[in-house]
Amino acid sequence: MPFPSTGELLVRGSDPRLALDPADGRNHYLCPPRPEPGLLRFGSSTATTIDTHGWRIASAFRERLARLHATEGKERALRRTTEQIRRTLADLCGLDDKVGITLTESGTFAHRLAAKRICRRSSRPLQILLPQPSETGRGVPEALSLGGRLPLHTFTLRLPDGAARDAAAIDAEVVATAQRWIDEGAALLLVVVDCSKSGLIAPSFPVAAGLRNRFPGRVHLLVDGCQFRFDTERLRRYLAEGAMVAITGSKFYAGPSFSAALLDPGAERTEEPVDNPGLLLRWQVALEVMERLQRLPRDARSAFIADFHTRLGGRLRREPFLTELPAPGGDRTILAFIPGGAEAPFTLEESMALHRMLQLDCRPAVQLGRPFPAGSHPQGGALGALRLSLSAPLVVEALSDDDQHSIVDQAMRALDCTLAVGHRLRRAGGGDAVE
Repeated sequence: MPFPSTGELLVRGSDPRLALDPADGRNHYLCPPRPEPGLLRFGSSTATTIDTHGWRIASAFRERLARLHATEGKERALRRTTEQIRRTLADLCGLDDKVGITLTESGTFAHRLAAKRICRRSSRPLQILLPQPSETGRGVPEALSLGGRLPLHTFTLRLPDGAARDAAAIDAEVVATAQRWIDEGAALLLVVVDCSKSGLIAPSFPVAAGLRNRFPGRVHLLVDGCQFRFDTERLRRYLAEGAMVAITGSKFYAGPSFSAALLDPGAERTEEPVDNPGLLLRWQVALEVMERLQRLPRDARSAFIADFHTRLGGRLRREPFLTELPAPGGDRTILAFIPGGAEAPFTLEESMALHRMLQLDCRPAVQLGRPFPAGSHPQGGALGALRLSLSAPLVVEALSDDDQHSIVDQAMRALDCTLAVGHRLRRAGGGDAVE
């Protein structure tokens, strides 16, 4: 049997969202398993179509793995390649051998694995407290509750109108809830999101770490870092405080979906191979980007991200048709907004239609972060927010080619297209226009 092609490996795995639609050859996130020249790639908060550089990395990796498979056999090839991916990830993140690294297909799988491990380590009944799923992931509650077997509770990050809740109020709610469950004799798995779909960070990590230190063995921490938009110093601080951290290579680092890992300071590094060459290939693409980003001066990276956020945020605030969703104290590489204007904001369904039209029917095609429910719509249902997201490859491109204005101009063009298609959709009567 011939070794799978690069395109086949990009979609190989057990997550059903990897499957390609026979009608258009795209996965659940509208990404084809091949580059799309001319695509404006600002969808890294959800998924990014592989670019030509990533395709070359993936193809070279596939060739190396195929040779190993032919000369050393499947098991040895996967074992050697798995260890190489784990070692590279650990080196780039500055992790020692005391941090266990489990590669898995998605952040959802990483959450499930974390819950299973905490259950094994805790002698008390476990309660789970996490941010609202609309800001993290629809599959996260089921994963953390192990299919409904563990009691699960959520706290909101945004108010019904989409405005961010006061961070101190969130922290106070989390502390009060944790204290109540501790008093009742339970243990707690507290999930900190850094960052959410709209760029928020909550609860504050010092508060979460304080609870763990105050109730050792009773409060366990999991950082949902699946966007992986923080630096490796912050990652190591999380781990040093005893928190597990779920990360992915497919959000900020724009590797092909799906590639994730659970970092666990309470587990030794394992030597078990990953029996999924597609997962290994997808991680390899992300790790190459991570390495290129780290070679750039930190000050230059920070300055470009700040300038991008200022200029694009200013544009959003000047457009009556687009309502910005600020993330005070949060991440600066995600700009969330609700189309339609303050008087007639788009519903989630309308924003879904706009998102699809931008990627499939617009020239140039525009890839934005998949819409999410950002509050309550005045006429019922949910408000639908889109996200314009800066990715590591775009930062690398801007700084390596000294072409920062080009990346900003591309983002401005993406907003131009969003306005044009959004107005057309509104005139046509909303979501029905794309049927």
